[in-house]
Amino acid sequence: MDLWHITWFTVATATLATLLMLLPGVIATLLFPEIASSDDKQGIFAMRVTRHTSFIMLVSCAGAVALAFALPYVYGSQFADARVQLLILLPGVYLISVESVLVQHFTGTGLPAAIPWFWVITAVVSVGLNLLLVPRYGARAAAVTSSLTYALIFLSVGGESLKQTGSTISNALLLTPNEFMNLPALVRLGSSSR
Repeated sequence: MDLWHITWFTVATATLATLLMLLPGVIATLLFPEIASSDDKQGIFAMRVTRHTSFIMLVSCAGAVALAFALPYVYGSQFADARVQLLILLPGVYLISVESVLVQHFTGTGLPAAIPWFWVITAVVSVGLNLLLVPRYGARAAAVTSSLTYALIFLSVGGESLKQTGSTISNALLLTPNEFMNLPALVRLGSSSR
């Protein structure tokens, strides 16, 4: 496969992944002032927003699986490998999306020194893996590297979050039964406010 096809596979996959990550970015931006103006050291509000984001991203990534299978029909059969790249990238997209919301607790209440170091370490690992694997294995290796490094930053920030807030993994990621039952009301509220 030539460099042109590899480049376009990567662009198509990265574009879809970036689109999926836009919503958590917006949520994180809106969440920051709320957290910064509160004194919630346990991150109760941030955890609630993270749980909802986790659910939204799980549904979005599941929908993107179907979209991945449509890529060759949208871009042409020469882009069939973009489907595989997107499927490899989706777990990482989910994790980095949840992390981008979860980290807002620290951004708003005081960033522990460990958080920037997590990002530095993750960047070094990412560059190292890309330099090592991409020349030999191509765009699929780039997708694997991205998912692995997204998982690394998620685990690092998530672990620090659980340690600092005393929360649990399920409290950070899973909607409570009551929150799940109230989702239709939230959707109606959101659609009526437009």
